Amino acid sequence: MESIARKDWYKQLTRSSLTPPDWVFGVVWPILYMMIFASGFLYMTEPTQLGITLYIFQWIVNLSWSPLFFQQRRICVSFVVILLMVLLVGATIWEFHKKLPTAAYLLIPYFLWILFASYLNGYICFSN
Repeated sequence: MESIARKDWYKQLTRSSLTPPDWVFGVVWPILYMMIFASGFLYMTEPTQLGITLYIFQWIVNLSWSPLFFQQRRICVSFVVILLMVLLVGATIWEFHKKLPTAAYLLIPYFLWILFASYLNGYICFSN
């Protein structure tokens, strides 16, 4: 019952006209998660402490976004969190590229998706 209420709450928000249909998120995220895991797995063959730290922190921030947005309904706080995620993923790509460019390239679709998601989150934050 709570998930229905959560979905109704989200549907009632003023959202960007660029917001994709709900099913897109269910297709995109599993693909991105596989690429993120593959990137981390590859990177562990030649890791640096900074690279590992950035990778772990971007995961922690990633996992915190959904509960903040959907469960706690902290739209603007989640916007700040997703902007932090953009910075951490960008830094992770930069650091990974120094040692293993393939691991960095696997993170680029994720980076582009969260840039778009940042726009969507920001739109909701400033419009509601």
